[in-house]
Amino acid sequence: MENLIIGGIGFVLMLGIIVFIHELGHFACAKHYGVYCGEFSIGMGPVLFKRQRGETQYSIRAFPIGGFVSMAGEEDDTKKDAHVPFERTIHGIKPHQQIVVMLAGIVMNFLLAFIIFVGISMYQGAIVESGLPSIESVSEEGAAIDAGFKANDYILDMTGVDDNKKRVVKSINDIVEIINLYPQSYVYSVERGEEIISIEAEARFSEESSIYLLGITSQNVIKEIEWYESFGYGVDQVVESSTLIFKTIGTLVQGENLDKLSGPVGIYQMAGDALSAGWITYLSLLAILSINLGVFNALPLPVLDGGRSVIVLIETASGRKINEKILTAIMGVSMLMLLALMLYASWNDILRLF
Repeated sequence: MENLIIGGIGFVLMLGIIVFIHELGHFACAKHYGVYCGEFSIGMGPVLFKRQRGETQYSIRAFPIGGFVSMAGEEDDTKKDAHVPFERTIHGIKPHQQIVVMLAGIVMNFLLAFIIFVGISMYQGAIVESGLPSIESVSEEGAAIDAGFKANDYILDMTGVDDNKKRVVKSINDIVEIINLYPQSYVYSVERGEEIISIEAEARFSEESSIYLLGITSQNVIKEIEWYESFGYGVDQVVESSTLIFKTIGTLVQGENLDKLSGPVGIYQMAGDALSAGWITYLSLLAILSINLGVFNALPLPVLDGGRSVIVLIETASGRKINEKILTAIMGVSMLMLLALMLYASWNDILRLF
């Protein structure tokens, strides 16, 4: 019961912060350009709390899985806006202003992650750098020991057995990233003493950590930094995390790793575990999930911020509106795709519980 409560608190707080920051970006920019905003809501479904301030209703809804800013002119506007002048609707402002409004939420998600990464490194006064691909120890149970890896082995590169692609590794994190993005058996070029040997091994999926593990450890490097260096580190972390997410999306589009998708149930578990581990772990996960939301919303699907921005660009370049029926059909199909993806991810989460 205690774990359920902790998980619930961690889940609601984490999603609440991420969604609030995202929607705040849309809201602030829309208000700046004079767009009429009927409602600013955190959560979806029935209203639990609401308060009217000026022309906007601020509300908290029952299900903490999203949020929205109801802007005049949007098809899903929850307020009557027939009285709103056209120039105060989302379509009544200039095209570049519309794009700014749509992308503001994404920018805020990246900004939140950046602030968290900077704050953590500044607080700790040090950063953890991934160790060299030199094996410190080999787990007694795992793919590495069965394949013949030994302590002090130095991994130079790894070649996929299925795709025959050679990948040079510079850190232990490179290995972790590769075996999880492209799970298959690999032939590792290993420097052992004065000779170079080849070892074939296939990482095993860990149900506990939900990632593929080879069963080796390497010593991470703790590097002390000055407070001002934290800003550069924050940028590096945002770029690295974003790059990894784009790579992951690329593998999913190719039909790989679909069974490793995680949905709300998985986030619930991760949030609870992170909160139990301490606030630094929790904030780190919050930053990563904020980047996830930012990258996801940047995808060119019509129902997402990135796709809506693309539509504005197309209409501006062509000088005419996209046919309403065609646009509605595209929106419907993309929404169904997203719902199917969420259901599939949730089903994966449930299967992992049993």
